[in-house]
Amino acid sequence: MRKIEQPEHGTYAGWNWHMKRSVPLCQPCRDANANYKREYRKDPVKRQKQRDHVVAEGRAQRRLARLYPGRYRTLLNEERAKLGLRALP
Repeated sequence: MRKIEQPEHGTYAGWNWHMKRSVPLCQPCRDANANYKREYRKDPVKRQKQRDHVVAEGRAQRRLARLYPGRYRTLLNEERAKLGLRALP
């Protein structure tokens, strides 16, 4: 199995490394993420693509919920429980 090395701190890749492994963020990686997001928000084309993706994702989730209501409710409650939220009836 290939060993995944820790990326350089103070980069967006470093921020992703922290997040994927639930490792507390260091300040350089926190700053790098803020910079990345700030620059990303400046680009209207990227922002629109992100909005379109969120809309499509929401539509797909609603369709799945209608097709498989029992399974959807089970999965939703599992995810809510992970966040410490109460289960929905």
